[in-house]
Amino acid sequence: MADYIKNIIIEEVNNQVTIDDIKKGEKELSVSFPEDYKKHILKYNGGHPVKNSYPIIEIYDFDRYGWGKSTIYDCEIAWFYAINNEDYDIVKENKFFEDRIPNNFIAIGEGSGGDLICISIREKDYGKVYFWGHDWDIG
Repeated sequence: MADYIKNIIIEEVNNQVTIDDIKKGEKELSVSFPEDYKKHILKYNGGHPVKNSYPIIEIYDFDRYGWGKSTIYDCEIAWFYAINNEDYDIVKENKFFEDRIPNNFIAIGEGSGGDLICISIREKDYGKVYFWGHDWDIG
């Protein structure tokens, strides 16, 4: 995650959280967040990037036959989810999307059109950042 998100300037950050708050969120979602993402939450706990368009190195589109490799393009990030926040709460948002996105993803933010920024929690690509288009809903 650090390679993709380290140069993003964030504004409108939320109340600071502790490592215990993060552990509680992990427990509620039954996941273990990557260390880089934990650092991101501790520093910003959500927020809005000043620049909202970032290049994606690779994207995988979901279609009725599974994942297929596509082309490179920019990804829009409107908000990063926060812990213990009324708006854009990571636990609440992931509970909402749990039947719609692949189960190896945790949504960590979204674009203005309902697309999601996700990180993988499966072993082979743990911590890798993905863009999930809402038109790819698998539910």
